[in-house]
Amino acid sequence: MKHTKQKGNLGFSSTLKEIHKLGYNVFSEIGDNSRIDLLVEVKNKIIKLQIKYATEKTGTVELKVSKSGPNGYQYKYSELDIDFFSVYLPKLDKIIFVPAKLACQNKQSFKIRFQKSKNNQLCGLHLIEEFEDLNKILLDF
Repeated sequence: MKHTKQKGNLGFSSTLKEIHKLGYNVFSEIGDNSRIDLLVEVKNKIIKLQIKYATEKTGTVELKVSKSGPNGYQYKYSELDIDFFSVYLPKLDKIIFVPAKLACQNKQSFKIRFQKSKNNQLCGLHLIEEFEDLNKILLDF
């Protein structure tokens, strides 16, 4: 298993690569003190990203919308902190962008399905296809 910092670096570098492929300018924080990992300039607007590494399990991926640390530190992200979560999916080697406004409505995590469920349920589910077209997601923001 990779160390959490290695996972974060994979998510960061994968996000950076995808954003650069789209031709956008990217700005990064020096240090690791804020809730924003990257700023992306899209049509003279600045978009705030929080980068996550999420492991796929049984056809779904769980995006954690809170974090914890030493000494009992806990924080739940809000749409005031960031605009999008950039989620790196290592098994699929893919980046998806999930709007914070949508994900942060949940207390702890937001689930995304990337394989059809066995019972073909669609109600209340978020499919990965909603979050795959990075260019459209950024331009529509």
